[in-house]
Amino acid sequence: MLSRYQRGSSKWITLFSVLLLGKMMVLMGCMVRHRLSPKKPNSRREVPLFSYEKETIQAQVQRLKEENTHWIEQVTFPSSMAPNWVTAYHYVQKEGEQR
Repeated sequence: MLSRYQRGSSKWITLFSVLLLGKMMVLMGCMVRHRLSPKKPNSRREVPLFSYEKETIQAQVQRLKEENTHWIEQVTFPSSMAPNWVTAYHYVQKEGEQR
């Protein structure tokens, strides 16, 4: 009789755990706030962080590989944090090709 009691109680514990977990997930979803529009930047603090003197940079462009529909270019230019360099790979679609 003791073994039957343990099997039955494990079902109730499992059911209780599933219901508790489900309720917690629902309540956590209710706590999330969604903004309808993005936050406007605070002109005193946020804009100066992204302000920098604009200058023409001398980028080096090298074509690495050409395929049937596109070619790949390596673009290298100096970083704003000297002496570092930034390297990017640019995929250019050939004219007249559809994606």
